Amino acid sequence: CEVYGTVSDASIGDTVQFKATVITGAGYEKYVLYDKMDAGLTFNTGSVVVKIGDTVVDSSNYTVSENVQDYTFTVAFKDEFIAKQPLNTNIDVYYTAVLNENAVIEGDGNLNENQLKYSENQWTDKKQTVTYTYAFDLVKTDKDKNPLDGAEFKLYDANGNEIAVVLEDRATNTYRVAVTGETGVLIKAGKATINGLDKGNYQLEEITAPTGYNKLTSKVNFTITG
Repeated sequence: CEVYGTVSDASIGDTVQFKATVITGAGYEKYVLYDKMDAGLTFNTGSVVVKIGDTVVDSSNYTVSENVQDYTFTVAFKDEFIAKQPLNTNIDVYYTAVLNENAVIEGDGNLNENQLKYSENQWTDKKQTVTYTYAFDLVKTDKDKNPLDGAEFKLYDANGNEIAVVLEDRATNTYRVAVTGETGVLIKAGKATINGLDKGNYQLEEITAPTGYNKLTSKVNFTITG
């Protein structure tokens, strides 16, 4: 069973699942759900599924429109469908988005906001969720804590799957998790920052050692706690 809340964590490239619940009222009509996502979230076209309980609502009962002015998408329900529902029926709208390369790292996170418009320009309160993604700082030093340049690393998840990264800012040696279609690079250290990681356990493997030093013989584990 999927658990939904107001806060989530993800890596860049991950799919984030959302659910909005519309509750029917007596005599109301013209139900339209409006959703707006920050630039760091890309709505997955065709991902909207509407359910009442475990029963999927036929898509002929509503219309999904994208790129509505000031909104990412809307779901407009047919009046005859709403009229058939008993008072206080929960209509659940499920949809997904991908955390993309424009994601805000830590800070205020990446906002998704929705609101229901009904009858003659009546609006419910706004509902918000925030998706966070995190940064990790990597520093390579000698035994006296002096920075060492020339090392190169690869990044892996807790299961040993390589995570591709791209160089985002050469001046600060900042990397981020790659998205589909991007070719990964090695992480160069001295000092580097890796952006766009979910909470969880990770591994770093030293591929190239600094001149005059031996390469690490095993992967180094680290944890992002959020």
